[in-house]
This record gives sequence, C-alpha cells and structure tokens, in this order.
Amino acid sequence: MSNTSCDELNREDLAQCAAIIDETELFRDYGTTGQAITKLLEKALSDPSSDLLALRTGTGLAGFAWVLRNGAFGRSAYLRLIAVSSVSRGHGYGSRLLAGIEAKHLLPHGLFLLTTETNTGARRFYETSGYGLLGIIPGYVKPGLNECIYYKAYKAQALTR
Repeated sequence: MSNTSCDELNREDLAQCAAIIDETELFRDYGTTGQAITKLLEKALSDPSSDLLALRTGTGLAGFAWVLRNGAFGRSAYLRLIAVSSVSRGHGYGSRLLAGIEAKHLLPHGLFLLTTETNTGARRFYETSGYGLLGIIPGYVKPGLNECIYYKAYKAQALTR
C-alpha cells in the first residue's frame, strides 16, 4: 500500500466510481446504479458542502468517499458514501480511505455514518475503527432495510446509552 494517495476526486474519476458501484451487490439492494451515482457525484463536485475523496493506487482508483461537511445535524461531518473496488477489498484500502476522511473531517465535532444493519462486515470495520453504534433506524433509506447510525468523536470517548 506504499503506492497509495488519498486526494480529491475529480470528473475524470467518475467512470471508475460508477464501475465500483455497479460491481457492489449492496448498492443493487438499494437500487443504486453507477449511472445514478455519477449524476449525484457530478453535482457534489461543485457543492461546497460536499467533499469527495479518491484513494488511488499505482493501477487506478481503489475507492472513493463522499462526505457532507456539516451533514449531521448541521454540525458534524456525515459520511454519505464510501466504496472500495472489489479487487481492492481486504487489503487495507478501506482503512486507508477512512483514515483520509477522518484526517479532514473528524475535527471539530466528530463524524457520523449509516450502514445497513445486515452488513456485518461494514459494522465490524467501523466498530474496530472506533465508531460507536448509537442506534438502529428502521427503513430510513429504503423500506425493509434498517440502518445503523454510528459516531466517532475526535477524542475517543466511551458512548453511553
């Protein structure tokens, strides 16, 4: 992973972003396509409230993320989307991309995100990365799919219920 960089996503990356979305089963469960994501990312590129990050390797785009700067309660950053290509999964690229996101957005008020309740791999990934589960939101994004809301503060603090 020494040949990786986390920097700004640009228009030239959109086709690779679409391919990553189309190859990922989870996005199909939501009815999300690469074409639809391309349209959303095109708008986000010119939206000052959005930050689009790309994780690049020597062979191309390994993954990307979309953060809304104050997308959680108008105060904290919200990780709207993170995706890693199928060939890049399991090699630490997701952790590298998340570290890049946190370096830019964890301060001052932490970072929120949602993940599907049944996506145990993602839940384990976030929990091992220091995110605390705040609760479950039934059918929030799509009826029949429950979302887990996670939060990580700048200084790791135990979350109490």
